[in-house]
Amino acid sequence: MIGENIRRLRRIHNLNQTEFSRLIGVSQGSLSDIEAGKSKPAIDIVISIYIRFECSLEWLLTGTNTPSSEQTF
Repeated sequence: MIGENIRRLRRIHNLNQTEFSRLIGVSQGSLSDIEAGKSKPAIDIVISIYIRFECSLEWLLTGTNTPSSEQTF
């Protein structure tokens, strides 16, 4: 679920995997694995995404509510 939400957030911001991975401090390959559900992001990566993109932590982790309290998608 979290990988799908990260992919959705990346696409909402019109970023490719290389751009997004640079912004959150992981390799593009690691991001690809996270989005595909092959691995789970470390907590520091989750926090980096939460802070950098000002998204809802609840949405990022569970998919409930919306990506941001200011946006509805």
